Amino acid sequence: RVLRAVQTVVDEGLARPILIGRPHVIQMRIEKAGLRLKAGTDFELINPEDDPRYRAYHEAYHALRGRDGVTPDMAKVALRRSNTLIGTMLMHMGDADALLCGTVGRFEAHLEHVRDVIGLAPGAKVFAAMNALMLEKYTLFITDTFVRTCAVTSCRAPSWPAAPTCWSCRRWTRPISPSTCLRSRAGKASPLARSCWARPSRCTSSTRKPPPAASST
Repeated sequence: RVLRAVQTVVDEGLARPILIGRPHVIQMRIEKAGLRLKAGTDFELINPEDDPRYRAYHEAYHALRGRDGVTPDMAKVALRRSNTLIGTMLMHMGDADALLCGTVGRFEAHLEHVRDVIGLAPGAKVFAAMNALMLEKYTLFITDTFVRTCAVTSCRAPSWPAAPTCWSCRRWTRPISPSTCLRSRAGKASPLARSCWARPSRCTSSTRKPPPAASST
């Protein structure tokens, strides 16, 4: 799925993709899928096992997380093991503008790297996830599908569900007015999440107010 998406991005000239992975594995999958991608020409390739920026990256990661107990050796190992961590460091170091991750593994594991390295945008107080379902008659966006955690505000504050709702509406750039529906409680939350909810009747007025800046993650 990732490689086919990269092929579309390259064909339409949308961006300059950066792939993180072992070169021989990526090349094998490109050939198996019958794609026309060429490393170095169509996309930049980062090999977690051998990259000239490795030292600068693990030193920067240690400087960022050292006070959280991450030692230099732990930083070195982490930068070898997690492609998502490498991706967040690419953004942190200014070598990438955006990150797509999470096709393999637990959502919480990816979110932890995003939280620890990229963090919240200025003014944002919570993380939120949004899923898009492209249906036959309309497109449905569901927020929050995974996180439901409050970093600063009270977990039962009406502003918590209201802010992600407004951020989701901001993502829709076409000239229409999106319709929203607030539900009082979702099902199961992830282990990383806390129970964060409020009654829709208390949230409605909050959605009419300008929300804080959305998270860039």
